[in-house]
Amino acid sequence: MSERAFTRQRDLPFERLVAFLMKPRARSTETELETFFAALEGETVSSGVPTRAAVSKARKGLAASVFQALNRQAVAGFFSGFGRPTWHGFRLRAVDGTTFRLPDGEDIERFFGAQSSGPVLARASMLFDLDLDMVLDFGLAAYCVSELELAVDHLKATAPGDLVIYDRGYPALWLFALHLSLGVDCVMRLARKQFKEAEPFWHSDAPSALIT
Repeated sequence: MSERAFTRQRDLPFERLVAFLMKPRARSTETELETFFAALEGETVSSGVPTRAAVSKARKGLAASVFQALNRQAVAGFFSGFGRPTWHGFRLRAVDGTTFRLPDGEDIERFFGAQSSGPVLARASMLFDLDLDMVLDFGLAAYCVSELELAVDHLKATAPGDLVIYDRGYPALWLFALHLSLGVDCVMRLARKQFKEAEPFWHSDAPSALIT
């Protein structure tokens, strides 16, 4: 976000733009803008409504990190007065990622990078509360950024007492070590033959083992 963005007085300042973008929408952008600004003014019809183009232009000056910060703040506020459910003393969390196609556009291609062929792709990841069905943290990056890199950023939203569950593709010795250093427990689904140290356990009848 530019240092000069949202510094002038206008019909669509920072707080109004963010509130509008976070508002659930089921109708056209023009209709939603009219309803939104009429509600702000306490009138049936608003006296002045920004155009769709103005919203699009203002949105370009808004960093995605704004929504990450707001989500973390909202989650912290929610949990501050709420008893969290646990499983065997742990708060259950899960991390998963996905890849999706982005709309065409020079700005999008410049930011996320073009593929050698096909559409522009992006990588997304989230930290999810399994007990409350709540997104605790999320990330969006270029396709060249791995799910592991995005997962590391999610750890800022975890704390001792959490049990973070990962699927295949995440196990890495350095990620195990990072969890240990933070005091945050984790469970990772491990593919066969991924770690030679685990091979004796695979071939045994033991229900569990400590592998060093």
